[in-house]
Formats: sequence, C-alpha cells, structure tokens
Amino acid sequence: MSIHTSFDPSLVDDNDIKIQEVEVLKSIYYEDFIKEDDDLYRIRIKVEVPDHFEIRIKRQQHQEEEVAEQSTSTTTTLTTDPINSSSSSSSSSSCQDECYPIICLPNVTLGFEYPKDYPSSPPTLMISCCWLSLEEMNQVLEYLNTSLWEEGESVIFRYIEWIKSSMVSFIAKERQQNVDCCIYLSNVPIDFGSPLNEFVSWDHQEGWTSPTSSLPLLLAHNTHESKRVFAQEPHCCPICYIDDDGTKFELFKCGHFICKACLCHMLTVNIDSGSINSIKCTEPCCGAAIEQHLVSKYVSQEHMERYNGQMKKTQGFVACTRCKGWAKVDPNTRSTFCGTCYYSMCMLCTKTWHPGVTCNYEAIQSDRSTDVAQRPRPCPGCSVLIWKFDGCNKVHCVMCDKLFCWLCLQVISGYEHFETTCILFEIPGQRPRFVQTRHDGNVTGICPCSRCGAKVYQYSQNNHVLCFQCKGAIFAVKELLPFSQQDSTIGSVHGFMERPTILGKIEL
Repeated sequence: MSIHTSFDPSLVDDNDIKIQEVEVLKSIYYEDFIKEDDDLYRIRIKVEVPDHFEIRIKRQQHQEEEVAEQSTSTTTTLTTDPINSSSSSSSSSSCQDECYPIICLPNVTLGFEYPKDYPSSPPTLMISCCWLSLEEMNQVLEYLNTSLWEEGESVIFRYIEWIKSSMVSFIAKERQQNVDCCIYLSNVPIDFGSPLNEFVSWDHQEGWTSPTSSLPLLLAHNTHESKRVFAQEPHCCPICYIDDDGTKFELFKCGHFICKACLCHMLTVNIDSGSINSIKCTEPCCGAAIEQHLVSKYVSQEHMERYNGQMKKTQGFVACTRCKGWAKVDPNTRSTFCGTCYYSMCMLCTKTWHPGVTCNYEAIQSDRSTDVAQRPRPCPGCSVLIWKFDGCNKVHCVMCDKLFCWLCLQVISGYEHFETTCILFEIPGQRPRFVQTRHDGNVTGICPCSRCGAKVYQYSQNNHVLCFQCKGAIFAVKELLPFSQQDSTIGSVHGFMERPTILGKIEL
C-alpha cells in the first residue's frame, strides 16, 4: 500500500522559513556568513562604489575660516555674474578638500537576529563599519527597516543586496545633496557612550578617534584590491604594444602600468647607464618614481647593489675609503662620517678629517721673490686652496660663496676694503716705479681709465699716470687726441686728451 502526501504552504511554520533562508544565505555567501547564536547571524558584505568615486577629507575649521575670510574680501572688491560666482565657489570648495580616488572599500558587516514570529515581524538589525560614522550607519538601518521591510516575506537577502549595490550612493546623496560620487570622512570623534551603539558599531583600531583615522587602512585596502581587479583583465603594454593577461603586467602606485618584460629591461638599462633618475613611470606627464621593492623584484643582485649605491649618492652619501661602506656627507664641515667604521674624511684633501686645521698645503713664506699668482692660497671661509692667475685682488670662492682679499685673506663685502687697506690690482712683492700723488699741478692731458672708467689726469707731460679710483693701475700713454678745457676740473688745461694703453707690469 502506497501513501500519497500533498504539500500545503499554509502548514509551513515560521521556523521552516527561517531555516530555508539561512541555508540559502549560507550557500551564497559561504565564508562571509557567520553564525553567532541560534537565531543571530552576521554577514560580511563587499560594497560596490560608483565610477570615479572619491573619499574626501575637509580641512581643519580654522583653515576653512581663513579661506572664507579671503573669499569674502575678494567678493567685496570684484563683481561677478552668478554663473562665474557659482563655478568659483565650487572650485574653491574642491580646493579645500583632500581627495583620494577609490575603487574598493572595506567590507560592511550586517548582523541580524530572527524574532520568533519571523517573517511576520521584522528582524533585529545591527551594522558595523570603519569608514562611516554612527549617525550614517543608523540612517542605513532606518532605511532598511522602513523602506525595504515587507511583512510575510524573507527580506535578509534584499537587505544584503541593497547594502552591496546602493548603500554608498545613498550615504553620498544624504551628505552631499544628491551627489553620489564622493563621501566625506567625518572628523568628529566617535561617542562610544551614545545610545546608537546598541545597534551600530564602529570597527576601529587602537588610537583611532574618528572615521578620518581609517584613511590609511582605506588606501591600503584600495591598493590591494586594485591590483587584484587589474590582474583579472587583459591589457596592452604602452611600450611594446603587446596584449596579454593582467598577470603579465605590473601596476604602479600612480595607476599606470607596463608589462614585466619592458619593466625589467628599462630598470637594467638605466642602472647600467647610471641614470637612476629615469627609473620612473613611462607615462607622459606622470614621472612618478617606481617603488624600490619593484626594482629589487626585477633586477639581479649585482644591479640592485649598483642601484642602492647610486641612490645613496643622491641622498648625500659617499663610499667610505676605509671600509667601503657608506659615509654621510656633512656640507657644513666638508667632511664625511661612516656609521660602520666611524671614520671621518675630509672632502677637500680625502684624508682624515682635521677640524680647525687647514688642508695640507705649503704655507706662504714672507719672501716676496716668488710670484704669488703661481702659489695657491687658502680661502678664509672654507680653507679650499685657490689659484689666482689674473685679475684684481678681490677673489670669490665658489665653494663657500665668500669674497675675500687675495693680499691679506680678509673676508670682504665689496671694494671698500681696497680704498683704505690693500691695493686692488697690485701683487705682493711688486711696487710700481712711479708713485703718483694727487695734486693741483699743471694738467696736460685727461683720459678714461681702461679698467674702471674713471677720469685720469696727466701732469707735466708725465706718461706714467695712476688711476686714483682703482689705485694701482699704471698706464702708459701712446696716442694723443684733442680735448677741450671743459673736460678738466683741475688747473689750467691745454694740450691733448690721451688714449691710454696698458703696456704691462712695471718691474722694480
């Protein structure tokens, strides 16, 4: 005898509906489905974000007030039409924010507890998230309980799908007046004593005070997920133009990419040529530096050592002459210090550092018989040896950027020193035969000094004249040109204006 049974939906009790829904949710979400108690469950939900989505952070309040004051003062002096004023206000608002492009956000956890008479009564909902404030999470729960709940129906799956696909846009529109492309992280400290904590929970780490504190975690999560999504799609290398799977490419921090073969070749060529500054993103107008861990991933150990050496030099290090390690350069003392062997080296003479003592050079003797122009002299500022072959006695050191007198090695600022102490164009040990003094004698000629352009007067037909302006320039006159009495201001003038020609140094 066979027994036939028929299924009557009215005979299905509420407990069977809950069991069926739990089994369906468990099969769909699997690892993200967590059972806390007999009727208490949690599901981790991966939310979707709109295209060109951004996380933004506002400046501090005092900075906004300063910008507002500047904006107010500007609008009181300028007249703008409504369109330009609106666009200017929008631009100013965006300039005040820190913007971070985001393609993936950390999970949102939805907790729910079934009542005994479910689905006649709604489930008790709980939500937790690290990048939303308590108020924003409470708004989400209110929307689920009021807009999506329908008596007599299983609604948990509907709740999950809405959080997954529409919650980000919902929060963005609530905060930004129907703008769903960005969310502002709140910098208001979380109130852990708020009554909202009964149903909403802020996922936080030690030391966090507000949703703004979660920004480093959001950026790290976004970078990791960006690479995972990138690897799932095919791409075309912008260098070799070969299409391949995403796993054959390397994605940079700036968002650009090249294939691994081109990256390896580019790194090797630039390290071999010493052009480590060219190790950067190949996209035009980008130029972002390539991360060091990528360099070590795609070059040999030998190339990595050369790369590290070149990087050390750009960071102010030089190779230690004693242990072959890296010594830090001190630009103030012109010396190096090795943290491995504790050796200090003088950058000027490449010997052991000698503070307070000039580098190894022959001291200038009092004997003036040797031409000083052929002997080096130390700079009074940095002790660098300087050779002077021509020109005046005012010397400029290119190492420490100091001006000093070549004769007495005194640091100077201009030409005033040569008007009272030393002679501008004289070499020590040499004196002119003829020393001319200023006097109101019989002026027989006038000419411009070929060095400084000052007027030089000839007295009593004497062709050995001295310029009193640059003090020490000796001239010998060869040509005679007519001149008028208006060109002279000393005595009675008659004769010719003389064009001087330097004949050279006059020996004693």
